[in-house]
Amino acid sequence: MKVITAFLLLLVSAAPNIVFRSPSLPGRIWLQWGPEWLLWTKITLVGVMWLVGSLIHRARPLRPLCAVLFAILAFDLLGNAVSMRWPGFFPENNSASRMLGPQLLILAEALCVLAVIWLFQRQRSLFYFQVGDLCAPVEPSWVRIFGRRLRWWLLAPIVCLVSCCLGWWFLSSRHGLAPPVALLSATTIWILFYATQNAISEELIYRNGLLSALQPVCGVPLAVILSSCFFGVGHYYGTPYGVTGVALTAIFGFFLAKAMVETKGMFWSCAIHIGADIIMFSALVAGSIKPGGG
Repeated sequence: MKVITAFLLLLVSAAPNIVFRSPSLPGRIWLQWGPEWLLWTKITLVGVMWLVGSLIHRARPLRPLCAVLFAILAFDLLGNAVSMRWPGFFPENNSASRMLGPQLLILAEALCVLAVIWLFQRQRSLFYFQVGDLCAPVEPSWVRIFGRRLRWWLLAPIVCLVSCCLGWWFLSSRHGLAPPVALLSATTIWILFYATQNAISEELIYRNGLLSALQPVCGVPLAVILSSCFFGVGHYYGTPYGVTGVALTAIFGFFLAKAMVETKGMFWSCAIHIGADIIMFSALVAGSIKPGGG
């Protein structure tokens, strides 16, 4: 029952954003009515689930998950409110300096999720806010190379390289982008800053936060899968975007989650994520693409 409830909570938190931000009729309803009613409904539902978990002893392992989803949804609401009240905070122009507002909001969300996990997750062994074992073996144990167990110091750079290649393939096939010449220009510092900040923030939210909250409820394997799917769905209107983007991001998130769980830390997941984000932000900062494929 706890596993089913956790799945429903993730579904309630993620799926409606795809439906109501589409350009179809639900999307027009979203724009006419504003996002507040839907988001407040989701926040209320998660809050009720959290309250029930506080009152029913057997549901108490769900409290950290409810608290994390509550924080994510609250910042989702805040982002929509800010974009409607102060449109300049989320400008259409993707120039380097004007992306600072949205990235600061993501950073604030990450710090909030980190605080929530610290307060609600009593099992400190599930708190991955540390470097971890950089030479940890890759699971399962039969994964070997030259007769020896594969370790993360070797697998992590491979995953990073493959992710960068797939990311650039996605961007170039959809938008015909040339190699990231922006990296050679004055925007290099912005690209590195945004890639690092965004990667660490998303690792705190989607990995450290969700993994820590899901493991006591459904175990490590299912926690890795569910957090990866949630991460993928969250990028439907991100970069990469669409169904292909969701699939690529979910697979990417799977390896990031495995890295965090098996090394007991954030170093390799953040390093892999930063490498992939450098490719994405080289296109975003240059204005060649907008989140969602614009």
